[in-house]
Amino acid sequence: MALGHWLAMLLLMVSKSNPAAVSLMRGSSWRLDSGTEAAANCSSSQCASCHVTWRKQGDSTFHWGNETLHFNPVKKTDHGNYTCTVEDSEGRQLKNGTLEILVNYPTENISLSVNNLPPSKTRYKTKEGANVTLSCAVDGFPPPLVKWHKDSGTVKTDNLTLTYGLHQPVGKSFLTSYHVTGAGCVDEGVYVCQAGNSVNKTAPIEILIKLEVECAPKLQDAAKQPWTWSAQRGDTVVVNFTVLSNPESHVAAWRRTGAGTGRGMLNQGDADHSLNETAVDGNARNFVLSHYNVTETGQYMMTVTNGLHPNLTLNYTILLLVDKAVLNDQSGIVPEVEDCVDAVCEYKSYIIGGCVVVGAGIIAVVAIIVLKCKRRTDPAAYFMGDDDIIFRVIEDILPPVTPHVAGNKNYFNNSCNISSNRPLHDTLV
Repeated sequence: MALGHWLAMLLLMVSKSNPAAVSLMRGSSWRLDSGTEAAANCSSSQCASCHVTWRKQGDSTFHWGNETLHFNPVKKTDHGNYTCTVEDSEGRQLKNGTLEILVNYPTENISLSVNNLPPSKTRYKTKEGANVTLSCAVDGFPPPLVKWHKDSGTVKTDNLTLTYGLHQPVGKSFLTSYHVTGAGCVDEGVYVCQAGNSVNKTAPIEILIKLEVECAPKLQDAAKQPWTWSAQRGDTVVVNFTVLSNPESHVAAWRRTGAGTGRGMLNQGDADHSLNETAVDGNARNFVLSHYNVTETGQYMMTVTNGLHPNLTLNYTILLLVDKAVLNDQSGIVPEVEDCVDAVCEYKSYIIGGCVVVGAGIIAVVAIIVLKCKRRTDPAAYFMGDDDIIFRVIEDILPPVTPHVAGNKNYFNNSCNISSNRPLHDTLV
């Protein structure tokens, strides 16, 4: 008998609304949706009296002694490899073929654990700096798409089909993890593992756990925090700090610092300052420090604590802006400065410059007259050495308006009365 007479032919009929039959080659795979009806036939065209047996790999209890392997309905446990064996009447095996059945079913049996502990809690507490691994196990085929959320925001997406492929043993959950390294205040929150594969258009399923981290006070958004506030005299300045901590923090000290200016602002009855604390989302707490009727620049310090070390100390400065009003209050005199532009400024500069030149000339003439009078009234000046040259130059520049009259000279009709009894130097003219 020819070899082809003994080849096994596998037929699969997927029964939904209209059953259909197709020829299968060895090693073929078929995708079936759970809840539907399907059948697979195995026969030999050249052996009418042959016996057909179906077995499932990995399941020694499964034995189907019929040409037609029937699933009604298809269940997720039907997922696996099935081998069809054709034997003759004497029990001799003629041929066999294997068919892989892949059963699509929605995600189910989701669980979440922390650091490989039993998944029995919805809350987990750890200390600052610890490493935490959140593990999410979920069943479903094809392997689901998993999204990790923290406080309603997506932090990780994991496509488990890319990780595990499509040929995993049925009944084994797919695992995905989210790692928190060096846990801090910002890592505290509600973590959600959400998984879905859209089989039968079912919605994703999810599970959550709240991670609590004990942490000392930390300033939120420290890089964006201003440390100097500006104000005009008499303004109100409101300073805001948002602090993360667990347990929540409270103000332990609020002081004005600096030599001779240090004082506490937490005293009752301080009308110039006020403090308000408000809880925000999660472990955040907002501190509002109000300064009323600011009159001068000041430096301040606030310390918050929650019983864990170290405490958080914040230093800030209120800077008083100096303007005309402030200068008036401080000195009483503020020079007025007028603005001028274009040709107006140029004309003003000419006028001012001319006045300066004329004024300087007048001062020079007066000085010359005074010096000449000094020369006539004080003959001792003739014996001052080189100074006599100066007077001679002055006489050359401004000669007498009238000639000598009894030892007097008249310059510009202004006489200098000389009443000295000392004889004049014989070289003088």
